[in-house]
Amino acid sequence: MCKGLTLRGRPCKSRAHAEYCRSHIDQTPVPLYTPPVGWPSSTLFIGKVLMLPYHNLSADIVILQLARLQEGLWIKPPKYLVKYLSDVIKRDRCTYLMMCTELIKLNASVCYNDDRVQNLVWGMSSSLDEVPELAEYAEDFRRKCMRSHRVTARKRLISFYFTRCEDLCDDVIERVLGLV
Repeated sequence: MCKGLTLRGRPCKSRAHAEYCRSHIDQTPVPLYTPPVGWPSSTLFIGKVLMLPYHNLSADIVILQLARLQEGLWIKPPKYLVKYLSDVIKRDRCTYLMMCTELIKLNASVCYNDDRVQNLVWGMSSSLDEVPELAEYAEDFRRKCMRSHRVTARKRLISFYFTRCEDLCDDVIERVLGLV
């Protein structure tokens, strides 16, 4: 049964096999994201971020989607209004950052081997590190999307198995880790 709410505030009656039906997929909570004061709630950006189709997915399409998200979000205000709209501009930048991180998390499999996207991931990760309330979310983002983070985690796992499993030969350990 769908856990979503209709526009009138009533529970959805769809008997979808997932937790949320297609109409209410934007109500899915973002894991580990607890927005600090001044940051957007997940309902503002989760409906705008979609998993791209796999049949012709490439890093170029992900970068194109990131550019489209920016075009649809930012409107340059007149200069005399900038000092009055600083909170709105800050919220829009935070919304854009969260939309980008969620887009890359959803399409992380294609982003591992592209250096341009890895540079974006590193920049987004450092931006998320500036907000202490998002530390768990930033670590999850790095774990899922950053190639260097995954390589170091794999090296730690290999060194753990090499030091702990003395009765197994190196070939068996490499074979087991190749399946992980």
